[in-house]
Amino acid sequence: ACGPASDTIGPHLSGEWRRSFFGHGIRYRLGAMVMVFGRLLVLTSSVVVMLVQSAAAADEPGIAELDQRVRQLKQERVELLQDALKATLQQFAQGAIGQDSVFELRFELLDARLELADSAVEELSLWRESCKLAEDHVEMLKGHFRAGRCSRVDLHLAQAHSLKMQIECAKTQRKILVKKKP
Repeated sequence: ACGPASDTIGPHLSGEWRRSFFGHGIRYRLGAMVMVFGRLLVLTSSVVVMLVQSAAAADEPGIAELDQRVRQLKQERVELLQDALKATLQQFAQGAIGQDSVFELRFELLDARLELADSAVEELSLWRESCKLAEDHVEMLKGHFRAGRCSRVDLHLAQAHSLKMQIECAKTQRKILVKKKP
């Protein structure tokens, strides 16, 4: 009653129905497989991204390491400027260069040392040391001026430099006093 195909494989598995069933089944299975593979792909790519990020994070230094590196570089800068200042002072004493180079290097060195200072008290100590150096420089230039080896302008510039050091020292001292007040 159901046709020739029904005699061999039964009415529920006729050729048309079988094509329809397996056709939808294949489409259904392919869709399910695409969804599963899609989810696997997303999951795999997420894992790969996380692994790459963690590997990159392991290569990147942390904040403490960066802080330590910056401090080390600042210390190297101070050492280089100290060496340069020594050579410049020798050349200045011999009359080979003017005092402008000495002033520039002293300010640069002071700035580098202030960057390394951990507290206002340490800064004050640096300013006081700079005041003493500036006063010594003024005294040396007074001798040079009397001997005719430098001009009055050079002497006045050195005195102005010394006053600037004293001003900055007083400002730093004031800053410390303000912090101590409740």
